[in-house]
Amino acid sequence: MKYVAGYNMSGYLPDDEPVKFDDYNEALEHLAAEIDRFADLGEYSPILADEAECKALRLAAVYFRSLKGNGSDADASYWVFGWEYWIHCA
Repeated sequence: MKYVAGYNMSGYLPDDEPVKFDDYNEALEHLAAEIDRFADLGEYSPILADEAECKALRLAAVYFRSLKGNGSDADASYWVFGWEYWIHCA
């Protein structure tokens, strides 16, 4: 089975092409790493994200990592301040 991982603002198409994976756990880790990257950017530039947004992003990354290895390969999503981060079976 194939999986796609991406993110977009509610009501809009993704800015970047979703990334395709053969392995569900790889898709989860990719999305968690992207979310961590956004949180890092926010911590270094308060204009991009405030402290609450950075904390919410960190929780989203923890959520996706918590799904790794649980035997499921279901669609998953997490909303943070109007942005949806998601994984879908393709």
